[in-house]
Amino acid sequence: MQVVRIQTNIRSADIPEKFEQDVIYNLSVVMELPADKFVIIVEPAVRMRIGFENKEIPVAIVNFQTTRPSSRIENDSYAKKLTSVLNEQLKLDPAHIFISFDFKDAKSFATQGKTIASLYE
Repeated sequence: MQVVRIQTNIRSADIPEKFEQDVIYNLSVVMELPADKFVIIVEPAVRMRIGFENKEIPVAIVNFQTTRPSSRIENDSYAKKLTSVLNEQLKLDPAHIFISFDFKDAKSFATQGKTIASLYE
């Protein structure tokens, strides 16, 4: 299971209608996983300021949680793909896209009232 949470200060009205599907498609291709293994959560219009600037600039904070361990090289390719999608779809400057990768053991991640590990026993 992969959960991608995207927080951005971009207004909901400015997020393309099929944005979540585009993120799922691109990640499923690069990770070689079926699309139904992804959950995308988009939180638009979050008030954010970055750095020492006293103004809001378009930004995205992405938390990528997965039960699939990955290497630095794999995370680099996932980051490249996510950055590309966010840049193309939301018109964000790649320097204003921040991604964290969090590996979760399958016994520490749950859906449908069961841990992921229990679902695949």
